[in-house]
Amino acid sequence: MPSQTEQEMHDSGQLLYMLRLEVDEIWGATYTPTQTLRIDPAQLPAVKRRLIVRSAFAAIEATAYTLKRLAIVGAMVLRLQNKETLTEEEKVLCREERYELGGNGEVETKKAKLTFVPNLRFSFKAFAKAWDIVFVLDTNAPEWKQLVNSVAVRDRLMHPKRLADLEVTDTEVREALRGFIWIEENSVAAINDVESNLNLQVKNFAGQI
Repeated sequence: MPSQTEQEMHDSGQLLYMLRLEVDEIWGATYTPTQTLRIDPAQLPAVKRRLIVRSAFAAIEATAYTLKRLAIVGAMVLRLQNKETLTEEEKVLCREERYELGGNGEVETKKAKLTFVPNLRFSFKAFAKAWDIVFVLDTNAPEWKQLVNSVAVRDRLMHPKRLADLEVTDTEVREALRGFIWIEENSVAAINDVESNLNLQVKNFAGQI
């Protein structure tokens, strides 16, 4: 029977798979054995443009959450090796929690109030630090800047005040999806770095037996 942590990791993986599949289904993606083929998103009609921006951001936020959950696991694994990689404050944020005093003088656990960009950056930093790998999200990359620009588009679509707020231009939909793919590629690369590091440790350990 899987542990609670293993079940959470499995569920997180399934969540990411479903959200990323949703983006591709809206996009009309086709799959080959070696790649995923996608049309220029500017060819999408207005309704699908709105849907795909919302879905892409949902997938990115789920990716950030999963990286933080994996960071907690990494911190526990390395602690068994007598390495303390995350501070207590970082572990609390990875759980998306905050503490405050209730009226009765007791400590209460609340849900942390996290904004998109700082939370996304923190998720990659915490993941790399927790697993003790060298991985840095390049926030000077054009795709990062495009993603940051797209936050305003997502917010506008989630909280429309006028008809014009529902419009997603060619540039806006392209930038949002470039940012989405870039975050997906970086998250896969970071996780692969951890797997490579663990495989190397296992190989070195086996050589000592």
